[in-house]
Amino acid sequence: MYGDNGKQISSTSVKVTFSQGGEVSSSFEGYGFRNYNQGTGGALYNAEWDSFSFVTGISELKGLVTGGIYIAKNFNSITGGLKQWIRTGTSYSIEGGFHTYSTRWGAGGNHWKKIGNSTLQNWNKSFRQTKLPGNSWRTQDYGHFHWWKK
Repeated sequence: MYGDNGKQISSTSVKVTFSQGGEVSSSFEGYGFRNYNQGTGGALYNAEWDSFSFVTGISELKGLVTGGIYIAKNFNSITGGLKQWIRTGTSYSIEGGFHTYSTRWGAGGNHWKKIGNSTLQNWNKSFRQTKLPGNSWRTQDYGHFHWWKK
Protein backbone atom coordinates (compact mmCIF):
# COMPACT_ATOMS: atom_id res chain seq x y z
CA MET A 1 0.00 0.00 0.00
CA TYR A 2 1.16 3.54 -0.70
CA GLY A 3 0.45 6.79 1.17
CA ASP A 4 -0.40 10.24 -0.23
CA ASN A 5 3.24 11.09 -0.89
CA GLY A 6 3.85 7.87 -2.85
CA LYS A 7 5.89 6.17 -0.11
CA GLN A 8 5.22 2.54 0.70
CA ILE A 9 3.31 2.23 3.98
CA SER A 10 2.56 -1.49 3.96
CA SER A 11 4.12 -4.53 2.37
CA THR A 12 1.46 -7.07 3.27
CA SER A 13 0.61 -9.44 0.48
CA VAL A 14 -2.90 -8.70 -0.79
CA LYS A 15 -5.32 -10.48 -3.08
CA VAL A 16 -6.44 -8.20 -5.91
CA THR A 17 -9.47 -8.68 -8.12
CA PHE A 18 -10.00 -6.91 -11.43
CA SER A 19 -13.56 -6.41 -12.56
CA GLN A 20 -15.01 -5.14 -15.79
CA GLY A 21 -18.70 -4.21 -15.94
CA GLY A 22 -19.29 -5.82 -12.54
CA GLU A 23 -17.84 -9.20 -13.55
CA VAL A 24 -14.53 -10.50 -12.20
CA SER A 25 -12.03 -10.75 -15.05
CA SER A 26 -8.89 -11.79 -13.11
CA SER A 27 -7.47 -12.08 -9.64
CA PHE A 28 -3.97 -12.50 -8.18
CA GLU A 29 -1.87 -11.96 -5.06
CA GLY A 30 1.25 -9.86 -4.66
CA TYR A 31 2.85 -6.70 -3.26
CA GLY A 32 2.87 -2.98 -4.11
CA PHE A 33 -0.25 -2.54 -6.25
CA ARG A 34 -1.35 0.87 -7.42
CA ASN A 35 -4.90 1.63 -8.54
CA TYR A 36 -5.85 3.44 -11.75
CA ASN A 37 -8.51 3.29 -14.46
CA GLN A 38 -7.61 3.10 -18.09
CA GLY A 39 -9.84 3.55 -21.12
CA THR A 40 -12.56 0.98 -20.55
CA GLY A 41 -13.36 1.99 -16.98
CA GLY A 42 -11.98 -1.20 -15.42
CA ALA A 43 -10.98 -0.77 -11.79
CA LEU A 44 -8.65 -2.41 -9.30
CA TYR A 45 -10.46 -3.51 -6.15
CA ASN A 46 -9.22 -5.13 -2.98
CA ALA A 47 -11.76 -6.05 -0.29
CA GLU A 48 -9.18 -5.26 2.42
CA TRP A 49 -9.25 -1.61 1.35
CA ASP A 50 -12.84 -1.33 2.61
CA SER A 51 -11.49 -1.15 6.15
CA PHE A 52 -7.85 -0.30 5.32
CA SER A 53 -7.53 3.16 6.82
CA PHE A 54 -9.93 5.87 7.78
CA VAL A 55 -7.17 8.48 7.27
CA THR A 56 -6.44 7.27 3.73
CA GLY A 57 -10.19 7.26 2.97
CA ILE A 58 -10.49 10.87 4.15
CA SER A 59 -7.44 11.83 2.08
CA GLU A 60 -8.93 10.25 -1.07
CA LEU A 61 -12.29 11.94 -0.42
CA LYS A 62 -10.50 15.27 0.05
CA GLY A 63 -8.77 14.77 -3.33
CA LEU A 64 -12.09 13.97 -5.00
CA VAL A 65 -13.77 17.06 -3.50
CA THR A 66 -10.80 19.24 -4.45
CA GLY A 67 -10.97 17.93 -8.03
CA GLY A 68 -14.72 18.63 -8.15
CA ILE A 69 -14.19 22.20 -6.94
CA TYR A 70 -11.43 22.70 -9.55
CA ILE A 71 -13.75 21.56 -12.35
CA ALA A 72 -16.61 23.74 -11.08
CA LYS A 73 -14.40 26.85 -10.87
CA ASN A 74 -13.01 26.30 -14.35
CA PHE A 75 -16.39 25.43 -15.86
CA ASN A 76 -17.43 29.09 -15.99
CA SER A 77 -14.12 30.28 -17.44
CA ILE A 78 -14.21 27.62 -20.17
CA THR A 79 -17.92 27.85 -21.07
CA GLY A 80 -18.60 31.45 -20.05
CA GLY A 81 -21.31 30.15 -17.74
CA LEU A 82 -24.84 29.02 -18.48
CA LYS A 83 -25.98 32.61 -19.07
CA GLN A 84 -23.89 32.76 -22.28
CA TRP A 85 -25.81 29.79 -23.65
CA ILE A 86 -29.46 30.16 -22.59
CA ARG A 87 -31.50 32.58 -20.51
CA THR A 88 -35.08 33.73 -20.03
CA GLY A 89 -36.25 37.24 -19.21
CA THR A 90 -37.27 40.59 -20.64
CA SER A 91 -36.28 41.22 -24.24
CA TYR A 92 -37.18 43.16 -27.35
CA SER A 93 -38.68 41.78 -30.54
CA ILE A 94 -36.94 43.36 -33.51
CA GLU A 95 -39.55 41.85 -35.86
CA GLY A 96 -42.51 42.97 -33.72
CA GLY A 97 -41.00 46.28 -32.58
CA PHE A 98 -42.01 45.90 -28.90
CA HIS A 99 -40.75 44.67 -25.54
CA THR A 100 -41.33 41.00 -24.74
CA TYR A 101 -40.55 38.20 -22.33
CA SER A 102 -38.43 35.61 -24.11
CA THR A 103 -36.02 32.70 -23.98
CA ARG A 104 -32.74 33.53 -25.70
CA TRP A 105 -29.81 31.34 -26.72
CA GLY A 106 -26.23 32.09 -27.66
CA ALA A 107 -24.33 35.13 -26.43
CA GLY A 108 -25.40 38.49 -27.85
CA GLY A 109 -23.03 41.33 -28.75
CA ASN A 110 -19.45 40.60 -27.69
CA HIS A 111 -20.49 38.45 -24.72
CA TRP A 112 -19.21 35.36 -26.59
CA LYS A 113 -15.71 36.60 -25.64
CA LYS A 114 -16.44 35.53 -22.05
CA ILE A 115 -16.20 31.92 -23.27
CA GLY A 116 -12.62 30.75 -22.72
CA ASN A 117 -12.53 28.01 -25.36
CA SER A 118 -12.33 29.04 -29.04
CA THR A 119 -14.28 25.98 -30.26
CA LEU A 120 -17.08 26.74 -27.79
CA GLN A 121 -17.00 30.40 -28.89
CA ASN A 122 -17.65 29.34 -32.49
CA TRP A 123 -20.41 26.93 -31.44
CA ASN A 124 -22.02 29.70 -29.40
CA LYS A 125 -21.95 32.14 -32.33
CA SER A 126 -23.61 29.51 -34.55
CA PHE A 127 -26.13 28.75 -31.82
CA ARG A 128 -26.99 32.47 -31.62
CA GLN A 129 -27.72 32.50 -35.39
CA THR A 130 -30.25 29.66 -35.07
CA LYS A 131 -33.86 30.66 -35.76
CA LEU A 132 -36.87 28.55 -34.90
CA PRO A 133 -39.25 27.61 -37.74
CA GLY A 134 -42.42 29.63 -38.21
CA ASN A 135 -43.52 33.07 -39.41
CA SER A 136 -44.82 34.53 -36.16
CA TRP A 137 -43.20 37.48 -34.38
CA ARG A 138 -42.40 34.92 -31.66
CA THR A 139 -39.86 33.08 -33.84
CA GLN A 140 -38.58 35.62 -36.39
CA ASP A 141 -35.65 36.97 -34.34
CA TYR A 142 -32.51 34.81 -34.44
CA GLY A 143 -31.58 33.34 -31.07
CA HIS A 144 -34.97 34.18 -29.53
CA PHE A 145 -38.34 32.70 -28.74
CA HIS A 146 -40.71 35.44 -27.57
CA TRP A 147 -43.35 34.21 -25.12
CA TRP A 148 -45.50 37.32 -24.76
CA LYS A 149 -45.63 41.09 -25.28
CA LYS A 150 -44.82 43.26 -22.28
